[in-house]
Amino acid sequence: MIKPLLCEECNALEYNFLIKDYNGMNIYSAKIDEDYYILVDDYDIAIENIQSEKPIVHLDGNKFLCVANGKYGIVDIEGWEIIPFIFDWFEKRNEDSRICYNVEIDNRWGVIDSHGKEIFRIKYKKKIPELKQDSIELVESADTNRFGLVNFEGEEIIPTIYTSIIACENPQYIYITIGGDENRPQKVLMNGCEVERSVVGNGLTGCFDLLHKKEIIQPKFHSIHMVDNWFIAGDDFYIDRDDFYHPQYYGEYYLYDTNGTKIIGKFNHCEIKKDFFILDFGITIETKWASSLCETCYGPADLGYYYNTLNFDNACAIIVDKNLKSLVPRHLLKESLEEIKFEYDFLWNNLPTGKGLLVGESPTLRKGQEYDKDSQIIKSINVAYASFLDNNTIIYSPIELYAQIHINPYTEEEKCLRGIIYCREGIILKPLYLAAKSLNEELILVEGGNKLVGIRDSNKELITPKFNLITNSYNGFAIGFTIKASNAQENIEDEITNIEYECSLVLLTITEHKVSETEFMKLTGSELYSLLYNRNSVTSEYCFVKGRDNYKSVFSRLNENDRAFIEGLWEKIPKDYNREVFWFPYYRKFDFLWDDENQDPTATNYFSSDDNNDYYNWGYYNDGLDMDQQDECFYNF
Repeated sequence: MIKPLLCEECNALEYNFLIKDYNGMNIYSAKIDEDYYILVDDYDIAIENIQSEKPIVHLDGNKFLCVANGKYGIVDIEGWEIIPFIFDWFEKRNEDSRICYNVEIDNRWGVIDSHGKEIFRIKYKKKIPELKQDSIELVESADTNRFGLVNFEGEEIIPTIYTSIIACENPQYIYITIGGDENRPQKVLMNGCEVERSVVGNGLTGCFDLLHKKEIIQPKFHSIHMVDNWFIAGDDFYIDRDDFYHPQYYGEYYLYDTNGTKIIGKFNHCEIKKDFFILDFGITIETKWASSLCETCYGPADLGYYYNTLNFDNACAIIVDKNLKSLVPRHLLKESLEEIKFEYDFLWNNLPTGKGLLVGESPTLRKGQEYDKDSQIIKSINVAYASFLDNNTIIYSPIELYAQIHINPYTEEEKCLRGIIYCREGIILKPLYLAAKSLNEELILVEGGNKLVGIRDSNKELITPKFNLITNSYNGFAIGFTIKASNAQENIEDEITNIEYECSLVLLTITEHKVSETEFMKLTGSELYSLLYNRNSVTSEYCFVKGRDNYKSVFSRLNENDRAFIEGLWEKIPKDYNREVFWFPYYRKFDFLWDDENQDPTATNYFSSDDNNDYYNWGYYNDGLDMDQQDECFYNF
């Protein structure tokens, strides 16, 4: 206890030093009894009529924090109230750049300075954490239980009117939601059946721009996603979560830019690249019934459950640039002049009077307009299916060919010939290929109608489809594989026994407009199988071969220089999703290469009756012991 310096006899129970050199005196908080405190000077003389129910605290200057009737307030050294006694709690904040205080009134928190000015309004449900100059904080109103965001200055950059606030992929933006109950999934009626829709809560969601402090997309959608700096807002009907990092959204959507301008509406799915869009229409959700096989999983076995699937039977796609100009020319040649006259979107393109239908014209969709698969302009420029190979290349299926086979392009084997579009060059290739994959910025791998693989650029085929497999390229090199049956049968995948296969390996040297070929070795079918499949695979899944040692034994027949080069190339070939080295369409199978009469060269534990090779030793069954003795030996092992 620090006692007054000049007092010969101190009467208070306790003294706390507060400030020095006030009119030549030090000032103390003096405890008179259990709940009575006053200010005194060095002579133990009370200063003015300042009283408190708790120890008096010096704030700054000549301001003192006192408590009266259980409430906190601030007075000056002359006893005048600077801030009335209205606070239930009062504490100093640990901020270096300013002096301010957390205060509470009737379970509402805020922040004030020593003059009583509100920095953060006294309205929030919880204490405001300490902030930095460039930070923001989520806050909740104590009265409405709605959320908002505040900055360092206490400004509500997002007002507390939203039921939830969720971070966006881009930190400049925030998703905001009004209404709804996060704890009760929303029910919707689909095909006469009540099912739960896969949405984020059941409120209405929009987007807020933190930089410009404004709401750019009104909260009127059940879901909103950001893809490559574009917002897709609408209703999620289905989300494929097999690929967590690249979820597929299907529903009814609107496309917005980062300024909140609506670009186009009512499509069901989209792919977005740097300068181009693929917008899908006509994809619907089907609710189906399945009987429960597991009572514990889905309820009583005789009831079953509903599940959702996607229906692509009437799906179509359009390919447009960022100005919504179609990359595919108009192909509805059956339109009459009367039909064209009433087609608003066509007139929007300023068709010259009296010119009629321009065959080959690529119209521009109206910005902000809503379309569906039955819109006349969509009918005139759509394709059955389209997907990006890279930022500049698209593979597509035309309506005329695709309608003949009626398959789901996302799940079934691709039997329809497809064309390729080079977007920036404006080159559209007619349907020639079953599948394609981007090799680099200039070249793509293509599978021809003969199910063989080649390489092409935007102008021509550099290698006509003649390889069964081609590796991914590294530093301008790739390896092509051709497979031939020993009896020269035409279809190497025919199920004929006792066939041996020979595989030729060709080194491909890839330049900008040329590919040179050099054959360097041959393999048996079993050796190629060991490169393709996992050594312990039961289901013939394609393996992860990068980093395995089996390729070294395969290439061991090469001379020293060639072996070093090929092994170095093999190790550096980049990964390709679930296949590490090779590219070929996902539905192709090469398990026909394996000769069943021989041991799988990729298997480390081939099953055998030889006890020396068995993983387990079953010899104790023949040790002459009865069952109880065997069990005792087993458990004591």
